[in-house]
Amino acid sequence: MILSVVAVNLIPNDPILRHLRQSLPTENYTVLFGSTPTDQFAECAEATVGISPKHSELGLLERSIRSPTLGSCEQAWQFLKTGTSNAADNQWFYWNGAQIIMRPALAIASVLNVRALTFFLFVSSFMFAFLSLYRYGLNLAGLGLLAGLFCVHLQSALFLLPHAIDWVIGFVACGWIVTALKGNAPISANRFSCAFFLIGSLDAFFSQFCYPLLSLTIPLFGVFWAVGFQKKNRMADSLVLVLAATCFWSIGYAAIWWTKWLLATFFIDDVFANVLGAAKFRLSGASGEIEMTLAKSFISVLRETQATAIFAVVCFITSLVPLVRFVKTLDRPWVDLSSFVIICALPFVWFAGLRNLTIIHAWFVSAGLYISFAMLFSLLLMSWNTQSHLRDRSRART
Repeated sequence: MILSVVAVNLIPNDPILRHLRQSLPTENYTVLFGSTPTDQFAECAEATVGISPKHSELGLLERSIRSPTLGSCEQAWQFLKTGTSNAADNQWFYWNGAQIIMRPALAIASVLNVRALTFFLFVSSFMFAFLSLYRYGLNLAGLGLLAGLFCVHLQSALFLLPHAIDWVIGFVACGWIVTALKGNAPISANRFSCAFFLIGSLDAFFSQFCYPLLSLTIPLFGVFWAVGFQKKNRMADSLVLVLAATCFWSIGYAAIWWTKWLLATFFIDDVFANVLGAAKFRLSGASGEIEMTLAKSFISVLRETQATAIFAVVCFITSLVPLVRFVKTLDRPWVDLSSFVIICALPFVWFAGLRNLTIIHAWFVSAGLYISFAMLFSLLLMSWNTQSHLRDRSRART
């Protein structure tokens, strides 16, 4: 994969710059969503990976390692119009894997066509996960997966390819893991562990640290509904599988980042100084007068999803009776409920850890709550379905 980063930097910048200039003035994808926030950084930074005002001064290898970008849209527009810019040479995404997709795509297609490709990949990967759940009788879980999409802001995931990668990897992995767990030849423990290690590795290499946890939590959704809440023929405890998957995903995710950084140190200086500086800033670093507190990180996210969050809470309260009756029908309820809580809580752990990133970019980071909504609505649908069956049985007896 590292060699692929070098290979795509052999692509001339001229066709990429031509397609980028054709998009001026910027075609704002958030226009389709009314009053939602307008992105003035992410798309421009990702579309210009591998392009630098000092391009001629950087050799092929150094350019591949540093993965320079023109930065914000204001800086990118300045360069596209005048050929000069004060953009920083690079962020801390050494060996940026996103350019393996973005540079070839923009070399042959316009910005608008790349957005169309992103939308197609998002929808196709979701349908793969949805149909995999449906195929094995997990219809209500599939509906919950669909309902979650209406609860979070999706504009960058639908149109910005490096942001969509988290979702695509997550949905494809979810469909595959459900098929592996529910198929005629259930997956072995070794293959299960390796699968989540690979998922974490791929996400770390290709995604841009927007909401990487989705590549873990969406497959965990599939794991949970494939093995959890079963009254008989339980193939494994959902809690064991959820914890194991989280552990191996984390190892794979961290291993790729550390590998990229270590390789970069052989060729350029101050790699770990830059990485530690960026990490410190994202964890709790100040940004102007914005207060980077734990409470504010949660408030920022919930503010972005307040309408759907209120609706979800109302649905939960009105479903307490069916939920209690459903839990009573389970064989080992505390094991499954523990798994349920862990999956729903993982996004909040991410928000708490990366407070700076969460508060500054809450408009798209808040989409990490997707899986919490999907899990909740799936559970509510399952509980109401169970109550309906219990009611039918009671009527049949009378």
